[in-house]
Amino acid sequence: MSFVIQLSDGRVIIPGDGSPWTEHEAQEFLAELRRQAENDDGGDDLIDVFDFVIEDYSRALSDASIIHDPRH
Repeated sequence: MSFVIQLSDGRVIIPGDGSPWTEHEAQEFLAELRRQAENDDGGDDLIDVFDFVIEDYSRALSDASIIHDPRH
């Protein structure tokens, strides 16, 4: 099964190369995004995922969840 990260606003985060994530891989990536969001300088993954700087990454990721990939 393939999984994605769904943000509270409904947007989903998928792997950049389009390959499927296992549930564990999606959880690990979400954990890394949250860790980077806690740092003052953000992080490369945050910029790659959101493609722009937002005011509060932590809030954007706080209610994110792992769901089955709706594309499959």
